Amino acid sequence: MKPFFVITLLIGASLTATAQVKNPLANTAWQGTVETSKVVDVVLRYGADTMRMYTVADKQLLETMTYTMKGDSLIWQKVSGTSPCDTQAIGIYQVVIKNEEMVLNLLNDDCRLRSGSLLPKPFKKVEYSNK
Repeated sequence: MKPFFVITLLIGASLTATAQVKNPLANTAWQGTVETSKVVDVVLRYGADTMRMYTVADKQLLETMTYTMKGDSLIWQKVSGTSPCDTQAIGIYQVVIKNEEMVLNLLNDDCRLRSGSLLPKPFKKVEYSNK
């Protein structure tokens, strides 16, 4: 009975650790700059499967997207917002996180305006409340 319990415990711990590693963005927020019709400081706030982009200045919600992580690839799909991107347009970006900074490298994006709005500067991890 003891070996079964130990094996079950190890498998549970392994699955928990794997789930945490799979999505390093869940429940985090990142501040950076995007370029729409002008340069805007924003916060990307990630939940379990949804990312919301807010302005830093007045905490206005600009964009809502669903997202998934596959390895180091972030897959975005617009739900609603101010960008002209179609809700069917998929964006795929490589995520590199190092020293509390995140860089998004374009792999493929059906919406050129979304990929063009990301400046080549890292986003910095922040604590954020949209209230």
